[in-house]
Amino acid sequence: MPETILDHIKEERKFIHDVSSPLMVAIGMLDVSVGVLTNKQDIDGALVKLEKSKKALEKMTAILKERRSSLIKFMEEIEGSTD
Repeated sequence: MPETILDHIKEERKFIHDVSSPLMVAIGMLDVSVGVLTNKQDIDGALVKLEKSKKALEKMTAILKERRSSLIKFMEEIEGSTD
């Protein structure tokens, strides 16, 4: 395989890592926010929205992890075929 394909795969893998990290931070912040807001009164609507945001971020993270795993496997196959 041409090196440009492998370079592209490496760049995409880095992109996925770069996107995953902030998502994990956001999930952590949402966890803290939910904990703080839970101790207050009359915040049901805010809690629902925060929980939905958290679930969406968790889903995005799972999708990115799956994609990263696929790229790693593909990259290993390409590197193995060039030996």
